[in-house]
Amino acid sequence: MQMWFMFKPDGGQWVPLKKVNWNWHGAGTLSGTNWTITSSYNSPTPTAMDNTTHPEWSDNVTNHFVLHKM
Repeated sequence: MQMWFMFKPDGGQWVPLKKVNWNWHGAGTLSGTNWTITSSYNSPTPTAMDNTTHPEWSDNVTNHFVLHKM
């Protein structure tokens, strides 16, 4: 995943400043009404890099959520 840090001056347009590449995923189980994370992964030390390009959306995160009820 990519996340942009942007600035918008009063009355102006959004300006991209930095971009960070990161990742997170996990799995869990539901027991009654309690969720427990059984495994997870995250990017250990994502680094923000200077960036001048604007983000372009090609998908929606809701298209990637998967829930398996055991």
